[in-house]
Amino acid sequence: MSALSEALADAVRSVWAGLDTSDLYGLALFTDPAAEFIRVTAFSRAGLRATAEQYASRGGDLAVLADELRWSPADSPRHCLGDDAFAEVDALLSSDALEGWDRVGVRFGAVFEALRTLDGEGLFGKGAAREGLTLHVMQGDQSDRSRWENAERLNPPAVLARLRTQLQLSEEVGVSEGLGSAYQISALDYAGGTLLATGSGGEFFVWRRDQEGWVAVDDVPSGGARWAAALTPDGAGVYASDGNTIQTAPIRKRLRGLRDFHVAPNQVRCMAWSPGGGTLFVGTWGPSLALDWTGAIRWETGAVGPIAWASDEVLAVGTDDGVDWLDGATGEVRRRMQTGGCPGALAVSGESAAVAWGGGFDGTPVSLQIIRDGDAVPCDVGGLREVKALAWSPDGQWLAAACFGGDVAVWHPDGRRARSWRGRHESMGQVVWVDERTVAAAGRDVDRGSAVVMFRMD
Repeated sequence: MSALSEALADAVRSVWAGLDTSDLYGLALFTDPAAEFIRVTAFSRAGLRATAEQYASRGGDLAVLADELRWSPADSPRHCLGDDAFAEVDALLSSDALEGWDRVGVRFGAVFEALRTLDGEGLFGKGAAREGLTLHVMQGDQSDRSRWENAERLNPPAVLARLRTQLQLSEEVGVSEGLGSAYQISALDYAGGTLLATGSGGEFFVWRRDQEGWVAVDDVPSGGARWAAALTPDGAGVYASDGNTIQTAPIRKRLRGLRDFHVAPNQVRCMAWSPGGGTLFVGTWGPSLALDWTGAIRWETGAVGPIAWASDEVLAVGTDDGVDWLDGATGEVRRRMQTGGCPGALAVSGESAAVAWGGGFDGTPVSLQIIRDGDAVPCDVGGLREVKALAWSPDGQWLAAACFGGDVAVWHPDGRRARSWRGRHESMGQVVWVDERTVAAAGRDVDRGSAVVMFRMD
């Protein structure tokens, strides 16, 4: 064993000796991406129950919350244990002894070696006792796929069989193409042959479609907090948020320098141009704004739900108890639809509105309805988790949804499921159609896979 492995093993022995191990179902060495900080996190049934009950007291289904929190290290009451025990480990991590071209690999190698050595010694039990405990190497922001790959290196088959049922290990289904690479895409738009994707961590992508496929636009900036973005209806201009500030630039073979367009009073969360290009609606975590092409405010609203423009320049916006249809020029309420709660996702095509609710931590069942002339058609949502975004195809023949868990689904207007696809993402949060047969979706992928994935209705 290396000096670091031995120090880690000694630290874990010390922490283990002070634990009530009878109620543990998991033990992890918790670290960061560079393995510059290492501590023990223990997972107990009593701790999981207490944490889930605490969250449920603020609203939520206890069983759903327990499943979601089971392998969340930061939510364990026994997180980052052993400051005193890890003194020698800390000294080695901060010394020059581990410097070199692959010091991160050396550190992680020592972490796994220490846990395997202790397991071989029988510290974590034998037989059934050992099979009741899952060993992990964990990080704060980590995909279930990464957790699984680490656990495979440390646990016997019986433990892995149980763990596989507790993790989300989705594989791609139906993906025809992937573009870019990103941790998280929080805004996705398509118009006039241009595809735009931005993210809260500064991710910023623009592609133009030609006969050869998708071509990246040059000189696209990075950095900032670009939670929201939108294209002009002709796809020739981009508008993107950086915190409270909205910036814009024309799109040619390269993205010309961004200039400030409007500074909102609160952080921007979403934006979309009206079909005619007369109004840019900007949703913020405060009053939402309708801007003209100069950046001047046309009107304001307190609505904070999802939004969707209709072809007649009417804006559908989610409210606390349903959906309001607002005049795009004045903000005047034209009609209201009460649903008993704020929708989670919304899309409009002609006279049809698709509205989704539920599926979050509160345990409310997922519901998706297509509403036309006051009649509500329920959609088949079997097997889906929370619907995060909706989009109608350009011809109004298909409705697509991006869902928590990485699922992308398509329905006929009569509610029948037409397609079920999946990306490798922890959650799909954005969806658009790039033609009558092709869906583009994006979301959160801790492993930094494709920024945007395409699905074809073939």
